[in-house]
Amino acid sequence: MGPPKLQDIIFDQEGNTVYTFQGMYPKELYMQSWKYLPFKPIERKKYRDIDKQVKYFLEEEAALEKQYDSSKGIQVGDWVF
Repeated sequence: MGPPKLQDIIFDQEGNTVYTFQGMYPKELYMQSWKYLPFKPIERKKYRDIDKQVKYFLEEEAALEKQYDSSKGIQVGDWVF
């Protein structure tokens, strides 16, 4: 297998670019049940004070919203989407 390889780049007069990559399909996995899939879950971090972190984050964002000047448009650090 391995990472995909860049095969071709096409530029057109309208400024569009098309990248073509070549890759291989992974082998099909056949398992009797999802329990037997060969993947291990990631370790969970022990967040003891997640509620405090969320509360602090929301308070901080509310304070920043009060300072925001919409007449300047989008600025560095803004959440756009």
